[in-house]
Amino acid sequence: MAKIILNAREHILSTAKAIVSTQGIDALNMRSVFQGCGIALGTIYNYFPTKADLLVKLMAGY
Repeated sequence: MAKIILNAREHILSTAKAIVSTQGIDALNMRSVFQGCGIALGTIYNYFPTKADLLVKLMAGY
């Protein structure tokens, strides 16, 4: 049965922000976000197809 994830997009973005803040932008990749937030890698790609898409959305919040 599929797991229901509330506010998945926001959870992914906050995890990405934490990775960039603590480890730097070079450490940010889809696998590190996947490991940090516990959301399936395929689900992350549903919200952000590329790292560039993730970065654009992340930077739009600043």
